Amino acid sequence: MRVLFTSAAGFGHLHPKMPLAAALVRAGHDVVFAIPQRFCERVEQAGFCAIATGPDGRQLAEMMSQQHPDTTQIAAADRLRFAFTTIIGIAVPAVLEDLVPLVADWLPDLIVHDPSDWAAPIAAETAGVAYVNQSWGPLFPRDELEVGAAAVAPMWRSRNLEPPPFGGMFRHGYLDLCPPSLQEPHVAGLDVPRQPLRPVPFDAVGDERLPDWIHQMPEQPTVHVTLGTWFNLEIDVFSTVLEGLAGEPVNVVVTVGHANDPEAFGPQPDNVHIDRYIPVSLLLPHCDMVIGHGGAGSTLAALANGLPLLLLPRGADQFHNAERCIACGAGRCLPPHELNPATVRRDARALLDEPHFRHAAESLRDEIAAMPAPVEVVPGLERLAGTAGRSITDIR
Repeated sequence: MRVLFTSAAGFGHLHPKMPLAAALVRAGHDVVFAIPQRFCERVEQAGFCAIATGPDGRQLAEMMSQQHPDTTQIAAADRLRFAFTTIIGIAVPAVLEDLVPLVADWLPDLIVHDPSDWAAPIAAETAGVAYVNQSWGPLFPRDELEVGAAAVAPMWRSRNLEPPPFGGMFRHGYLDLCPPSLQEPHVAGLDVPRQPLRPVPFDAVGDERLPDWIHQMPEQPTVHVTLGTWFNLEIDVFSTVLEGLAGEPVNVVVTVGHANDPEAFGPQPDNVHIDRYIPVSLLLPHCDMVIGHGGAGSTLAALANGLPLLLLPRGADQFHNAERCIACGAGRCLPPHELNPATVRRDARALLDEPHFRHAAESLRDEIAAMPAPVEVVPGLERLAGTAGRSITDIR
């Protein structure tokens, strides 16, 4: 069968799909990724075909800043709703312009999209193709899903399609990468056709490997610091974290992204290493804690390794993900107005010194390990393909 994976911009959106795509290829199926141009090379390095569709994260950010010059004034509680309504209004029409003709031309049997891709259900319904939503972490709150559905409804009607519940995001299936204890409680009441799927860390392609200095670090706790793909331009956040950890008896491994220069941070002590990119699937087994922005991909990667988290949410769904981690006892959160060197130092010490944080993270690690592997989900997707009127729960 032919399977089209669609994804919004960002490694945290793209990498979680790679293990399932690889399992489908091993089963003899054809896989193509529809992804913003910026990430096509990454997909091809991983051995898949990529076709450029829609704007990437930087382009979206520029479009959003033109319409909303000062998003810092948006309250934390409203940022996910703002992201839904604004990104949907900007991104969905642009993605549909590329995606609808691609689906009509290639005629996939199945589309696998992510929770931020509200265009894929419309393109799939237009062509009569089955589609499933592969999550990257906790489900969005129900009221935010309803806001998203309302925002995208006019785009369904413009194609003479009746808008389905929740914008069609769960119509044929929801591949749920979130361990049960971390999941948003309201998921049980949505009547969503849900298939658990183990989140498998996947971010090393080609000859990417760990730098040699990883194996030469002192015998002391190691802290990984990341702000993901979109939010890593906030250099002051990295600087605040580095100041907070200065003098602490830890190894600090910071990845600042390809757009940043590690040299810009100046000379660092021997226990601090700053690099553009290190695959976390290779790095995290050497770590004891993660300081991150709350992106679902990096958060689940940390929890899959049983690592507690200090979360510094900046926008999108990060505040919600941080709330879920705190509810599980696996981390602490510093929202922007609380972030300073002293609070970073305080919370990092707590996460490393108080064992209950590590125990909670290890419990989530065990839940993740017990979830079905990608290869176990492939047969259900094979049965679903070509049956656009059915859901994944009908064909188990």
